[in-house]
Amino acid sequence: MEHAVQDTGLSAHFRNICIFGAGAIGGALAVRLATRLTGATISAIARGAHLQAIREHGLHLHEHGGSEPLVANITATDTAADLPPQDLVIVTLKGHQLSAASADIARLLKPEGRVVMIQNGIPWWYFHGDTASGLEGRQIEALDPGGLVWQRIGPERVIGGVIYQGAQMIEPGHIRLTSNGLLHLGEPSGTLSPTLAAIADLFKASGWTIRQTGRIRDELWLKLLGNAALNPISALTRARIDEIVNGPLEPLVREIMAETKAVAERLGCQIPTTIDQRMEHTRTLGSAKTSMLQDLEQGRPMEIVPLTGAITQLARMAGVPTPANDMLLLLISQLDQSMAQARSREVCAMAVRRIVANLHAPEPKAAHAFYGDLLGLDLAMDHGWIVTFASDKRAVAQVSIASEGGSGTPVPQLSIEVDDVDAVYAKARTMGFAIIYDITDEPWGVRRFHVRDPFGTVVNILSHGPD
Repeated sequence: MEHAVQDTGLSAHFRNICIFGAGAIGGALAVRLATRLTGATISAIARGAHLQAIREHGLHLHEHGGSEPLVANITATDTAADLPPQDLVIVTLKGHQLSAASADIARLLKPEGRVVMIQNGIPWWYFHGDTASGLEGRQIEALDPGGLVWQRIGPERVIGGVIYQGAQMIEPGHIRLTSNGLLHLGEPSGTLSPTLAAIADLFKASGWTIRQTGRIRDELWLKLLGNAALNPISALTRARIDEIVNGPLEPLVREIMAETKAVAERLGCQIPTTIDQRMEHTRTLGSAKTSMLQDLEQGRPMEIVPLTGAITQLARMAGVPTPANDMLLLLISQLDQSMAQARSREVCAMAVRRIVANLHAPEPKAAHAFYGDLLGLDLAMDHGWIVTFASDKRAVAQVSIASEGGSGTPVPQLSIEVDDVDAVYAKARTMGFAIIYDITDEPWGVRRFHVRDPFGTVVNILSHGPD
């Protein structure tokens, strides 16, 4: 194992650093920061078997060309509330996962904290500080429904990141880098600020090749030239990259790249690479699978809006025709809808039994007494209670009034009873939802977990034990 880099004063600014989403890229960032930088406390948000492996055996990073893995024993959790306020949060989630996670990301940040957003495609903060397009400050609803991420995190806290790094999770707790990577960092405003310099130095000290830029949007579009074409085509055809660029689909790839480049340039970005040069670079990627194809194969929602949908929206704003991108978006959206229906049928097969809405009364005991007297029920439980209006022994409407949540968690506004809570829990994990109360067998005979939906609602999903 390599020796840690001596503290260069950076920890005075960043004593607490959290990687939110410790998958292949996020996990690699976490290990390098934890093993090569002194004076800072590194933590990570992870989930499932990967989280369990990190807790039990540490996080292992097999570097490109390395012999022995770097091993980091870091604090890892799936609950942001477990961690103290952070000076820096590094987010490696995909764009469509951010709304659900935004409340937890915001909760982690100190008032003066900054967040590095490393993602593919057009980000939710794109027009913040953008003076080149004439659209400064515009929000893109499809990327940030309801403006939740914008409101909760704030675009002024963002450092944009574009990474070129081959990485894969070879098993829970073990990540392999398949290349020597490059990370571009930039303020949305284009300012080469002292904070940007300090964060860049932080990554350099932990072993990354870093380029600071005053034109981070140029780098976003440059990478998007490939992602916009390759990701949806691969999902639609199940083809790998080399099969796409060396086969009959090559003209379509070029057309999509050309349209994407035209949108970027109309919005004031500079893309010095030609389509021929971008195609040659793409061929060096070999037979790799795109991230969208991997998501499709694993039954996960695909990252459509940041990689495809946003291009067509920005094209309309810029007045640039994009017929190839439009058609591609139509086809991949139809595929995604079909997959969503299949997932929905799978969930429905789990037999949703009851949906219970909570009414929050300022005086729960008085509410207990009112409904108890009204309905002639004994409502003495402190953890909350349920009134069921039913016919033919099947619940059609229920109301719950509660004064506190289990184990100090927020009171759910919605409860859903299912036949197999473990199956729904596994599905919620796979889909990247924010679990705020892990699956638990409660002493009153239910097995449940709490999940936060993209709009901040706390949902209690449960199954009752055997009668």
